[in-house]
Amino acid sequence: MSMPLPHTPPSLEFFNDLYHRFLLSPKPSMKSMCLQAMAIVYGQCWEEIGAFNDTKYMVYRLIEVGGARGGVRGCTVWDGLPEVLFLQALTTRGSFLL
Repeated sequence: MSMPLPHTPPSLEFFNDLYHRFLLSPKPSMKSMCLQAMAIVYGQCWEEIGAFNDTKYMVYRLIEVGGARGGVRGCTVWDGLPEVLFLQALTTRGSFLL
C-alpha cells in the first residue's frame, strides 16, 4: 500500500511560486513586487508556510543591494527595500534559518 501524499497548503504553493518568480525574473521591478507579495503572504500564513530555508541568500542580496546604494553605513538607503520588508516578516515570526 502506498502512503497518500501530504496536502500542500495553497499559501505554501503561492509563496513558492512567488519565490521562483523572484529568482527567475531579470526585471528589478518584478523582483520587487514578488518580495513585497512574499512579505505579505508570509506575514499572514507563516504557520502554514513554515521556515524559509533561503534566508542566507536573502541576507546576501540585502548586503549586495545596500552596497550598490551606498553601503551599509547609511541605513536610510534600505528604508522600504523589499528585501528588508521580507526579512522583517521572517524575523517577526521567528521562522527563519541561517
